[in-house]
Amino acid sequence: ECFPLNLEAIPPLAAYNLRLLDSAASWTQTQGIELAQSFSRQLPGDWVYAAGRILTNDPAEPETIDTILEKNRSNSAQVAAVAELVPLVDWQPDAISAAEYVLQTSIQAHISEIRETLLSLGTRIRNGYVLREPRLRAWEVAGYPAISISIRSNLLYDRNLQQYIEEHSPEDSVGLRVMDRTPVAQVATVEKVLGTVAQQREALLQEDHQGIMQHLLQHAADHESVVQVSGGQITHLPASALRVVIRTQSREDWERFGVDGTQAVHVLRLAPAVRAKIVRTASDILKNAGIIENAYNSRTHPERFVQMDFTPSLTFAEGRVRPYQAETLAADFLQNGLYARHPRFKSAPITLAMINTLDNIASDFMEAMRRQIERDFDFEIEMIRERTVRVVSEKNIASAVRVVEKENPHAVLAFFPDSQTERDPNDEYLKSLTLGKGIASQSIYESTMHNPDAMALVIMGVLAKTGNAPFSLTEPLDFAQLVVGLDVVREHLTRGDRLVVMTRIYRRDGLFMQYFMDHTEIEPGAPVPFSTLQRVFPIMFFKGKTVVVHHDGELPADIRQMLHQVADGLGASFHPVEILRQHVPRLYGLAKQIEQAPWGSTFLLGATEAFTVTSAPTADRTAQPLHIRIERGTLTIEQAVYSVLAWTLLHYGSQEQLALPVTIQHAADLAEWLKRGMLPQHQQGDIPFWL
Repeated sequence: ECFPLNLEAIPPLAAYNLRLLDSAASWTQTQGIELAQSFSRQLPGDWVYAAGRILTNDPAEPETIDTILEKNRSNSAQVAAVAELVPLVDWQPDAISAAEYVLQTSIQAHISEIRETLLSLGTRIRNGYVLREPRLRAWEVAGYPAISISIRSNLLYDRNLQQYIEEHSPEDSVGLRVMDRTPVAQVATVEKVLGTVAQQREALLQEDHQGIMQHLLQHAADHESVVQVSGGQITHLPASALRVVIRTQSREDWERFGVDGTQAVHVLRLAPAVRAKIVRTASDILKNAGIIENAYNSRTHPERFVQMDFTPSLTFAEGRVRPYQAETLAADFLQNGLYARHPRFKSAPITLAMINTLDNIASDFMEAMRRQIERDFDFEIEMIRERTVRVVSEKNIASAVRVVEKENPHAVLAFFPDSQTERDPNDEYLKSLTLGKGIASQSIYESTMHNPDAMALVIMGVLAKTGNAPFSLTEPLDFAQLVVGLDVVREHLTRGDRLVVMTRIYRRDGLFMQYFMDHTEIEPGAPVPFSTLQRVFPIMFFKGKTVVVHHDGELPADIRQMLHQVADGLGASFHPVEILRQHVPRLYGLAKQIEQAPWGSTFLLGATEAFTVTSAPTADRTAQPLHIRIERGTLTIEQAVYSVLAWTLLHYGSQEQLALPVTIQHAADLAEWLKRGMLPQHQQGDIPFWL
C-alpha cells in the first residue's frame, strides 16, 4: 500500500520557519495547518504546514507576508501568536516535506473523486452501511518521497445525527461517535448539545474553515441541533452534517441501532485480495493524474523487502528442544514439559478463583484442568473461591472481581459464552479490571471447553500467568542481554500530574524476570524526574548491560535523552525501539494471486524504519503490520524487528497469534487504569499479570 511519488509532481518549493511572539509557547500541528490555510485564502499558490514549516510553491515578498500577519492578528489566534515567517535561503525539500506538500495539495484535489469511487464499494446491512474511507500518509522510503493509501472501514447508522435526535432526544446524542461530512471526514465524540442552528449560525460561520461551514449550513434548517465534538479539527457542527458511527465491538451499540453484529463484523473484514482491489481503485486515480507510480514490490525493489522467515526453536523441560510451530505448540508443551517452575510453587499450591457464567460445564472443565495439571506437571491446585454470575454485564463482572480479589488468588479464571465479536467486550472489561489491580486473569469460552485440543493451551496460559515459564527461546539474542518494555503514563489532575512509569524486564532468552513500577505526583507539565527512571532501571539488573527497550508508540524526545543518561550512569547501553500501530500500510503476499503476507514479512523504509507483519490472521482478514522505528547508529533495523518478532512468541497459551510483543502487551489498557490511579498492590514483582 506504499507508492513512490512521481518526482515530476513535486514543484519547486520555498520554506519559512515560524518565529513566535512567545518563544516558550507551544505550537500544534492544528495551529500550523490553520495558519497555512489562512495564507492560501489570501495569497496565490498553495501554502501548507509540514515538518514544522510553512511551505509554498509561490513564495511572497516578506512585506506582503508581514502585511497579512498584521491584518489578521485581531481575528485569528493562530496568526496572533506568530511574530514573523522567516524565509529559508537555498532550502531544498527533504523527502517527507515533499511528500506532505503533494499530499496536502495535488492529492487533496482528488480526494473527493476517490471517496466517491469508494462509496460504491461499501456494503449495506440492516440499519447500517459499511463505508470504505481512504487513509493517506506521507513517508520517506530510501530517501525518496512516498505515499501510502490504506482503507479504513466504518460502520455507519443509516440516519444522520439530526434524524437520530428527532427520533430520541438531544441528550441521547451525547457520547455517540460521529463522522463529519467535511473533506477530512474526522471521527469524533459528541460532548454536548449547544442549541439550534438559528442560535448558533453566526458563531459557526466565525469558525469557518475554507468555506466548509458555509457549505454545511446551506443544508441545515434553523431548528436543527448544533453539537460540540471532541477529537477533530472542527469542534462545533450542525447535527445534519454528522453521521453516526456504530462501534463494531459494542453489543450496546448493536442493540441501540438495531444492527446484526455478526453480519457487521463479517462485512467489515477484508481479505487481502479484496482489500488490495479497493486500494488499487483509489491508487489508479492518482496514477492517472501522474502523481504516484506503481506500488513498491519485491520485483522492482527487492532490496526493500526482507522475509524474516527464521524458525525459532523452543526449549522445554530438561533442555528438550523443538522448532516453533503454532499448530503443534500445545502438543509439544504436553509432551516435553514445563521449562521453569516459579520457586513459590515448589512447596505451595497455585490458588485460583473462578468467575462462572456457564454453570456446571465450567465447573466440570475446571475440575478436569486441575486434575491434568496435577497429574502431568506435578503442581497442587487450590480453588479458593467461585463466584457465579447469572446475567453477564459490566456491573456484575465488576462485582464478581471485587468478591474474588479479596481472596488474593494467583489468577482469576472467567468462563464466558462465545463472543460474536473479534474482541470480546467481556474479556476486555475483565482484563481492564484485573490489570488495574495487578491480578493475572484468563477468559475461557464455551467452545474452548468443547474442544479437547484446547486444554493444553489453557493450562499453558494458567501456568505462565502465575509466574511459571512453559518454554524459552533456544537461541538467545546475540546483540542484547535484556529486552525491556517501558510504559510512561501521565494523568493531568487539578493539583498537578500523576506520573506512573513501569518496566517489564525479560532475559535475552525470553524468560520474564521482574517488573518495576514507580509513581509520583509532579507539577503540571513538568518533565519526568530523572530519579523516577533510575528507580525502574535498578543497578542490580542493568549495570553494564546492553538493553533493547520496547516502547508502545512514539517515545518523547526528553525521555529518550534521559534513558541514555540513565544508561551512562549504569555503564550500560540502551537501544530504544518504537513500536507504532496507527495508520501503518499493509503488506501483501503474491503467488498465483494476492494473498496474506507471511509472518515476518518486512518492508524496509530505510536504515531506521520498517513495516513488519507480526501476526497471521484468518483468511478473511488482512494482517496489520507494525511500524518499527529506531535511532540511527544503535541497533540495526533487522535486529530491532527480530526482537519484536521473537517476543510475540511468548504469549503462552494464546488461542491466536498476537501481533504485539509481550513487552508492550495491554500497554494502552494498563495506561488507562494507571491514569485512574488503579495501581497494582505490588510496585515490583515477578508475575507477568499483563499476559
